Amino acid sequence: MQQEIRFATFNVCNLAPPGVKLYDNLLPTTPEEYEAKLNWTAHQIDLLDADVIGFQEIFSQATLKEVLARTRRYREAFGLARDTSRADRMPLVLSSRSRAISRLSDEAAGEALKAVFAEAALLAERQGDGDSAAALRHASVHWLRHSMLTNHANNGVQLKTLQDTAGHANIATTAAYLHKTDNERHDEIIGSVKGKDEA
Repeated sequence: MQQEIRFATFNVCNLAPPGVKLYDNLLPTTPEEYEAKLNWTAHQIDLLDADVIGFQEIFSQATLKEVLARTRRYREAFGLARDTSRADRMPLVLSSRSRAISRLSDEAAGEALKAVFAEAALLAERQGDGDSAAALRHASVHWLRHSMLTNHANNGVQLKTLQDTAGHANIATTAAYLHKTDNERHDEIIGSVKGKDEA
């Protein structure tokens, strides 16, 4: 019997706790905006009705956990009360292998993602995209983490925010995710000098 699995992607547009400054040109959310965003995001996840969702622009696992805890399907699947409190210490992703509430293991998450990459590689190959198929065969959880950190670093997210998100002890480790070309470094240095001359 063939089983259908529904995939979706969801850009949550800078999901972070209130008061956290992510970009120089974007004000942090207020507590009221944060609360509204949590509820809206949880509702959108319920509307997606997908089995696997790839999230983009998440800056806090705790915030994502809070959103997921507000979704109808997630809580119902584990027989949990619909509402949760701030003191709730539920794991971010729960295992579906037992009715007992337990955290999804790193190995299980990694295997699930490998299966997604393998299926995507086959699809790319069927569509004649050999380069994408080859890249997807080498994809890994670490690849996703590296891509996310590099993308956010190069889009102006403050290094301290990325350091906290990545769990790096040393900010120099986080700074390695900044992949700037010689021209970009030149323009940045010239821009900083011009800015001082005009002041």
